[in-house]
Amino acid sequence: MTAELDIYEICESPSQCEQSCHEYSGSSTGSLEVGKICSADCSTSADCPDTADGLPGVCADLNRLFFQCYPSCITDADCLGDFGCASVSGFGMVCTP
Repeated sequence: MTAELDIYEICESPSQCEQSCHEYSGSSTGSLEVGKICSADCSTSADCPDTADGLPGVCADLNRLFFQCYPSCITDADCLGDFGCASVSGFGMVCTP
């Protein structure tokens, strides 16, 4: 069985993704929101694939539990769905819920 969604796409369940449907929170809109994206484990950002727009992936521990790949961004337009581009201390600009 192959995954339906590519890395960094918004997901609902692990079966939709190659590795994991990772839930994390963010506040790109000013209030705390929770969202899920297809992600992968990583040790460094070099382990993370680029986004569909060619921006680099970022290896970060946004949930403070383990490192996962997240999509980087320059503006909100680089993020899927209701996710927005926000500065994350120590990791640069990342798409967050």
